[in-house]
Amino acid sequence: AAAPPLFRATLSFLTSAGMTRKGQLHAAVLLLSAVDLALAFSPSLSKLPPHASYRAAAVSQRGAPLTMMAAAKKKEPPAVPDHLKGKKLLGLGIAAVDFIATVDAYPKPDDKIRSTSLSVMGGGNAANSLTAAARLGIECSLLTKLGQDDNGDLIRKELNSDGVDTTQCVSKAGLDSPFTYILVDTSTQTRTCIHTPIQEDLLPEEIPKDILDGVSVLHLDGRNTLAAAHLAEKANAAKIPVVLDIEKERPDIEKVLPLADYIITNTQYPQIFKKGASTEEGMAALLEHGRAKWIITTLGAEGSQLMRRTKDDPEDQVSDPSLKYSSFEDYTIVKCSAHKVSKIVDTTGAGDSFIGAMLYGLASEMPTEKAMLLASFVAATKCSGAGARSALPLRSEVDEKLL
Repeated sequence: AAAPPLFRATLSFLTSAGMTRKGQLHAAVLLLSAVDLALAFSPSLSKLPPHASYRAAAVSQRGAPLTMMAAAKKKEPPAVPDHLKGKKLLGLGIAAVDFIATVDAYPKPDDKIRSTSLSVMGGGNAANSLTAAARLGIECSLLTKLGQDDNGDLIRKELNSDGVDTTQCVSKAGLDSPFTYILVDTSTQTRTCIHTPIQEDLLPEEIPKDILDGVSVLHLDGRNTLAAAHLAEKANAAKIPVVLDIEKERPDIEKVLPLADYIITNTQYPQIFKKGASTEEGMAALLEHGRAKWIITTLGAEGSQLMRRTKDDPEDQVSDPSLKYSSFEDYTIVKCSAHKVSKIVDTTGAGDSFIGAMLYGLASEMPTEKAMLLASFVAATKCSGAGARSALPLRSEVDEKLL
């Protein structure tokens, strides 16, 4: 009986957010599904994580609309250290709002379960990675496309509070900024994401002409592929290193891959790229596909694995108990074990935070293996809190030996 007024209230909320009519209807259905799953049967909304950048304030089963309130941010971006002044990271990719519901176990079909918490905070691969790097003390800027809506405002506000510049972001009326529903299963320490993208990609002609001025490293998260290929070509010509994060096949991604100087993949992609191959065979195929100097595959709880041509090995090998060296054909393999934390709360964005630390390492000209050790720490620390960003460490919280 409460569904019709709740639906009308939700549409009213989305209308005030500036969404298109099509976007309103689509988002309302998805939002009500998430509310039904994550909120309507939640025992308490008072248990929301105190570190969430934004949180749901109230949802009534009698049809009151979902409202959100800003929470005080406890972490301020660090000052840029002297040796990093003049260094700058530019990321082209996605920024989104994440609606994160924590559950004791993932629901079975047609189940109705209770959430244990709900938080609403910033997300998106490129935005997460830049946030991780900014908290380590390096200048960061994001290039993406957003709608002229409330979600877009939230995305910019949270990134700016972490010191990530959003002045180059393209804003367009009539579009709905990206958002993602995330279910965190505490029994398996996994998360399931349902992403609703913006209606159109960033276009090459929308990229500001001077966007690469002063940039030390360009990061691409595998989206907006035509714009990414265009910008990567310009970066190659300007001798600016290009880092590509790739986790699945996307339209026109083949135009971007050969332009990457460094590639970071998830566990699955090497075997997606070369079907029927082992992880090492897939990594080698990716390495030989273009100009990449090394490739790193993240392995979840097993850490990460780097591959580079043996002829490119540095003279001084980084020695650490967490690093293990081996060989595969004409390549050197370096495995870095995962940093241990006392409790894993949420793995959302762990790979993004790993990449953020690697970007910091590249911009600061850190030895690659040392950057992997830093990235392992940052990713593990991130997993100790909810969402992609709440537990990302500040520079002051990182052992100086890792920096």
